[in-house]
Amino acid sequence: MKKMICVFFLSILIGRESQSQSTPDMAMIRDSMFLFEMGTDIFPLVVDYSKSLDLMIRSVTSTTQVAPLYPAKFSWPPELIGQKVHCTAVLFHFSLNFSGEYAVGEMEKAGYRPATLAELLAYGKDKWDGRGLVVALGSVYWSDSRGGHNLVPILDGFMGSRTLGISDFDGPWKGPWEYYYRFLAIRK
Repeated sequence: MKKMICVFFLSILIGRESQSQSTPDMAMIRDSMFLFEMGTDIFPLVVDYSKSLDLMIRSVTSTTQVAPLYPAKFSWPPELIGQKVHCTAVLFHFSLNFSGEYAVGEMEKAGYRPATLAELLAYGKDKWDGRGLVVALGSVYWSDSRGGHNLVPILDGFMGSRTLGISDFDGPWKGPWEYYYRFLAIRK
């Protein structure tokens, strides 16, 4: 209920801004369109780097095979292998269409950084309800296919299936990210 009120209030403010002259306060509100409730969306996360990437993916998704793409493109940092890392995470939800760079900038302003694939999988295993789309902008790899893309991992829960997919850094099909995506971020 609080989130709905917050979104409604911001919508009213943005609407008033478009009807009147822009003020610095309104620009700040417009430019800070991430919405999260401090009491409910910030949570502890434990990333177990003693598990292989293949095992972590299988523990999160409903598929039985892991695409060879993931082990080939992503690996754990050598200094973290065998460790359990405790961190604080939050899901960012933006109410407008935006780029990946915009999302990362807003995370950094709030004292967070984009989550990596390992952190996304830890979230998927322990915290994700299997619904919605959750993106990790902190694990990016370049693909030469179709003119080149910076790709990032994304958890996708659709009609009961739980999959790990990929998308362009700046949004699906090189378009903007839309309001229904969530972005996992880790406190710096």
